[in-house]
Amino acid sequence: MMIQSNWIIIVFLLGWICAGVGIAKAVQTIWRGRVKAAYGNFDTIHSEASFNDILLVSIHNNIVPLLAAIFLEMGVEYYNTELGHYQIYAGRIAHIFLIFSIAKACANFFTSLANQKMPQVNGSVPTSSIITNIIRVAIYIGALVMILQSVGVSVAPALTALGVSGLAVALALQDTLSNLFAGLQLLVSKKIRPQDYVQLSTGEEGFIEDITWRNTTIRTISNHIVIVPNSKISTNALKNYNFPDTETPATVSIGISYDSDLEYVEKIAIEVAQATMSRLEGAVENFTPIVRFNSFDDSSIKMTVIMRAKTFSDQFLIKHEFIKDIHKKFREEAIEIPFPIRTMIMKTPQEMVVNEE
Repeated sequence: MMIQSNWIIIVFLLGWICAGVGIAKAVQTIWRGRVKAAYGNFDTIHSEASFNDILLVSIHNNIVPLLAAIFLEMGVEYYNTELGHYQIYAGRIAHIFLIFSIAKACANFFTSLANQKMPQVNGSVPTSSIITNIIRVAIYIGALVMILQSVGVSVAPALTALGVSGLAVALALQDTLSNLFAGLQLLVSKKIRPQDYVQLSTGEEGFIEDITWRNTTIRTISNHIVIVPNSKISTNALKNYNFPDTETPATVSIGISYDSDLEYVEKIAIEVAQATMSRLEGAVENFTPIVRFNSFDDSSIKMTVIMRAKTFSDQFLIKHEFIKDIHKKFREEAIEIPFPIRTMIMKTPQEMVVNEE
């Protein structure tokens, strides 16, 4: 009879859990229209979401396990007498489930808040997975401590043991810790941020995709991924094309004939560059192109046309369009872009003998 009674209580506790899930589903249905109208789905949050909107979405996504854990806790308390000596184990399971559910909800909320709000605060640390992972780890460690205390495990001896063995762990994880602190230093210094275009001293270049606790992921223009340890980035030279601002020059070098009127060529080149920039969204508005003559080459006078792009990747389209436009305009104006010319003097054997004498 005792075994049958215990099974009945278990069924009742499952009923309490199902009741919590049912109420949670009902609450989700009530909130569904509000969340869907704001974001279109329940897994992503718009960049302009407010604090209340982020809280609403987080509650919506985590309300099922939360209410299931709360109702399980209520069910254990309700059947406290009937559970007998099993009440201790049932209570611990309910506590663990509730603490873990709260920790999961808090981790999702604070990581979403960090991802959406930290980039909007002037001077804040840019977000990356290393920041969100630290937030998650801190919350789950706090939850683990609470779970150990709830089941009667003393945390103090464990902390003492960790302190004694900390030196050995630090030596064993020297490279890992070096990369972790290097990643934090990169973020705090704000010299590189996700989506910045960088070039390493070793030649690799591309957009910063993410800075994790161990490495930095760089996506090249050819859409390949380069993975670099954080310690390598912090100790080597690096060029950031997005710092201090995202604008970058778009330069095109051209060789013109020695017979050309340089004043007229300069005027034509500036007009063509202005026309090219005016029709491209990636060009900086109200920027006056610059023409500079650089050198006397073997077959031409070298000049450079300097335009300005909003981002590093925008410069390629600007150069592409300008080269087509300037080539067409030079042909219309009969301005010659000479082929490379080399003059060779061929001597006969008789001439070489005369020269030697």
